Amino acid sequence: MRIWEQRTIRLSAFVTFSVLVAACASGPQKKTETVDAEAEKRSQIYMANLEVEPLGETGSGTCAVPSWALKPAPARGSGPSKEWPRLVAHANACVKAKIWRNVEILGYALGRADIDSPWGAYFLSLAAEASGDRARALWMIDLAQKKAGGRSGLFMYQKGRILFELGETAQAMELVGRAVQLEKRLTEGHLFLARIYHRDLELERAAKHYQAVLEADGKNFVALAGLAEVKLAQGAGDEAAALYAKLVAAQPSGLQNWLRLAYIQETVQKNPAEALNTYRNLKSSIEKGQIKDRPEFDLAARIKALEESTAPRVPAAKAASVEGGKEDGKKVK
Repeated sequence: MRIWEQRTIRLSAFVTFSVLVAACASGPQKKTETVDAEAEKRSQIYMANLEVEPLGETGSGTCAVPSWALKPAPARGSGPSKEWPRLVAHANACVKAKIWRNVEILGYALGRADIDSPWGAYFLSLAAEASGDRARALWMIDLAQKKAGGRSGLFMYQKGRILFELGETAQAMELVGRAVQLEKRLTEGHLFLARIYHRDLELERAAKHYQAVLEADGKNFVALAGLAEVKLAQGAGDEAAALYAKLVAAQPSGLQNWLRLAYIQETVQKNPAEALNTYRNLKSSIEKGQIKDRPEFDLAARIKALEESTAPRVPAAKAASVEGGKEDGKKVK
């Protein structure tokens, strides 16, 4: 099982990588955060009114390093610089494009331009993680958290992922659990927890976090499929089918979603007529070029078999009468 999470935030960017779940997980623990009120106050201008969003959703900024960003920061008075929103927009775009050298340069520029801002250290953490330097990635995200005052859910999640990559699963789960409590829209944090609980067959906990994702993003493909499989494992076939139907509607090009829906309809719900309808719609979508992949089995043969099994059956006595009438040349009513 792999976990995918890619996010941005308004004014700042956030990306993660495919991570192999390889260790047993323990549930998140409640813990009181250590807060630096003065640091939190200083960084407030940089942290206020941020919203976590899917990567690329905002579409703002281009991956570029302005020439002035390569120069030493000019002397200035207190308060935020005028440049920092532009630098963050550029860094956001570079994270999306995975141009990590630019992310690193912009991280340093942000650190020079605004020493109270956590975003320079944050982007440096992402760049270090991309290069495989997890020790530096941890150092930088701890610095970002310190500058933010100590209770940023986003930064907790970034640290949790790095710890997870290092095999510190229990500590990672604890941090991510706290992160989603602080940042309600951190849907990839819920996905992180849901998929590990799902793997470990803690189905109620997995369902809770999949549902949290869907409350924020009702068409999240991973959460829809994950929750459907949880419901199926719990014996709720009707709910599983309904979720796969939503997934097919949200992602009609996904062949496996169609096949899974038809399988549930036919074998779990015992409704071959509905399965036949799904297979027919799938065949039509393939013929229209809406689905590029092809099933590994003969779809036409499967449709024919279901058509025969669902066709109205003529009573044996009437069938014999019909045949007899044909032989005598008589009209049979």
